[in-house]
Amino acid sequence: MKHRRRRYIVNSGFQGRFVLGFVLATLVGSTASTVLFNFLALKRLEQLQWSVFVTVRSAAEAVEPLFVSIVLFNLLFVSVLLAVAWGWMMRKINGPLNGIVKNLKRVREGDFSSAIFLRRNDEFQDVAAALNEMLGKTRERFRDFTAGYEQISQALADLEIALAGGAPVKEKNERLVDMIGKLRGEITAEKTVSSERV
Repeated sequence: MKHRRRRYIVNSGFQGRFVLGFVLATLVGSTASTVLFNFLALKRLEQLQWSVFVTVRSAAEAVEPLFVSIVLFNLLFVSVLLAVAWGWMMRKINGPLNGIVKNLKRVREGDFSSAIFLRRNDEFQDVAAALNEMLGKTRERFRDFTAGYEQISQALADLEIALAGGAPVKEKNERLVDMIGKLRGEITAEKTVSSERV
């Protein structure tokens, strides 16, 4: 079986918007800090120029405290931006993923009636749709297997009644064997399809 490259980006639009927003915010912050630094540095140098007593030996010495302040401001701005982005990502990702995991736990416990519902603007809609499709097919197969089991149980009860009454059982026995063979074939076919998908 040929292996295809896996797609790890679930929703490239969401990730693209996030990266674009983060890059634009970082650019705006960097540009603002650069403009602020230039403005304040020119003001400081202008003050020194008209000062009678200049105790500063170089322009770098005059602007260094200002530069440190701007760098610290920029660091603070980027830290706040990262914290906001982290919180936003957690809200956008954790909420839907927690809902999916909660529903899958119910399925694991045997509740095939549940479906995965996400809010309209939640991410992972395609994952939820694929899982709901899988759950629907699993529900159908479970229903089919249950119906087959119930038919076999009824046929077995009929066979036992016929045996107890001394009636001929050859036809009932053949019918029961056919039903068991049919159910076994469905289960085997299901296992084959599942193993081919893996």
